[in-house]
Amino acid sequence: MQQLTYFLSERPTQDANAGSKARGDVEAILQGMGFTPFEHIEERRFPSKLRKLCHKASPAYLRKLAHLRNFRGHRLILQYPFYYDAVTLRCLRRLVRQNVTILVVHDVDALRSFGCVAEADELATLRSAACLIVHNDRMAEVLRARGVTTPMVALGVFDYLLDDPLPARERHLAPSIAFAGNLAKSRFLQADGFGDLPLDVHLYGVGFDAAKIPGGRIHYHGSFPPDRVPYEMDGSFGIVWDGDALVSCTGPFGQYMKFNNPHKLSLCIASGLPVITWREAAIAALIEREGIGFTVGSLTEIPARIAALSEEDYQSCQERLRPLQEQVCRGAFLPRALAQAGTILSPRD
Repeated sequence: MQQLTYFLSERPTQDANAGSKARGDVEAILQGMGFTPFEHIEERRFPSKLRKLCHKASPAYLRKLAHLRNFRGHRLILQYPFYYDAVTLRCLRRLVRQNVTILVVHDVDALRSFGCVAEADELATLRSAACLIVHNDRMAEVLRARGVTTPMVALGVFDYLLDDPLPARERHLAPSIAFAGNLAKSRFLQADGFGDLPLDVHLYGVGFDAAKIPGGRIHYHGSFPPDRVPYEMDGSFGIVWDGDALVSCTGPFGQYMKFNNPHKLSLCIASGLPVITWREAAIAALIEREGIGFTVGSLTEIPARIAALSEEDYQSCQERLRPLQEQVCRGAFLPRALAQAGTILSPRD
């Protein structure tokens, strides 16, 4: 993009989850591409209502709001959704309308019944942008079906930046899978029969409860910062699964897999783990096309699918995975999508 492009620098609440990692990586890539931050915004938590009111009445906060309201007529990149207070949210929606705005879409709450925003408000924000970088073509299709006519570019895979050399663990074929995330919210882990699968299951993340995830072959390894998880992941395959059940990806979060590219896919690729996912997931086509894993209708199918593979099949899968791993870890996908967005917007500038 030749025109001077600005972006809103975020400082989300820091915790050991992939949400902060994904947004932080986008900002790091934008900085590396030479784009200019025009303002810094941060998510704040306050110990009391009084402290919150004092913050909102402070000159620094009021100056920031004024700057957001008055910034107009530029090419601008924002990360979406906006998880900030109501006043800041209104300013950000105005920013989208007042500028030639590219929204880098991490999630569409209306597609996962998340309940954070009204669907009409969300779709209005997406319509008011100049271009959307969405996860994949299926997400673009469902948004168009809901009346979003904004030009869209498919990201493909979220980048997963790593500062250290790429994980290079030697892996071999085995009935062994890995999963990382908020284990308490990953309800399928607690489904009847999960602990009885003839698989070694390596778990990483917060919320582990041995009483709720029982099984002699369940191995809990603890919780690590997102930048360290790829170096810790054991197993022969990574699983990308969500919902309440073994036999399908059920519930709002499970069904959301029909439209999104979970950040867990990027984690598996960064870790050098071939991927297993739901056959109806949006990422299923990518996994099968690139030959970097396989898809199933139910988690119960995994042992037989692994048993049908040879070590040669597995090593071939790993070979196909390495170029993607290198691209994801150096941040190749977002710049490619932004270049496409720039081509779309050039006639408007």
